[in-house]
Amino acid sequence: MRLRMPLLFSFLILAVMLALSAWAWRILPAGARITTHWDAAGNPNGFMPKTLGLLILPAVGLGITALLSAIPLIEPRRQNLIASRQLYYSAWIGSLLVIAVSHVLTVMTAAGRHVNAPQIILVTVSALMIVLGNYLGKSRSTFMVGVRLPWTLTSEYAWQKSNRLMGLFMIATGLAVYPVLYFFGVRAGFAVFAGGLALGAIVGTVSSYLYWRHDPNRQTGDTAQE
Repeated sequence: MRLRMPLLFSFLILAVMLALSAWAWRILPAGARITTHWDAAGNPNGFMPKTLGLLILPAVGLGITALLSAIPLIEPRRQNLIASRQLYYSAWIGSLLVIAVSHVLTVMTAAGRHVNAPQIILVTVSALMIVLGNYLGKSRSTFMVGVRLPWTLTSEYAWQKSNRLMGLFMIATGLAVYPVLYFFGVRAGFAVFAGGLALGAIVGTVSSYLYWRHDPNRQTGDTAQE
């Protein structure tokens, strides 16, 4: 599985984040407190010391990059992961972009700029859900990516049906957030986002079992012993 391009994008994103941190380090006083969390109304409610606040998200991004670059080496169904590489790469780079956006908001707030961080983060994450939902239904069964349940991992039919259904929930949830956010605000947008994903997870779990039951080629404990 070729990782050169996702690694290149990852290092570029991390380099930009670190450059932004270096810029903020020079302009902020030594005892500055960095806002790292906001409530749904956009009010800061979480703070860190200057050093930790400027380095924690780049460190998280580096950790995600290391983890995702190692997964292809330990994935038992490596060929299926290769066939699902669009989903895998999108989740990888998309997650880093969400972290990068959060880091930009953190630095801008520390520099005295007023930003509506919860709204921007919700818009960004919803866009990622739409992209991932589009690729999820086209994925193949793996132990690391997708709706990984006992029934989907022992039935290709259940995997395809369940992941396609969950993908539709993710796309619908991501799209629904935008009008709700525009007309009713951030709190309602987060409620739709969380509720849509929770409902999708419940429906996906139940349906995966039902699809598995209707698959004559499903694997069971008995067939595994045979």
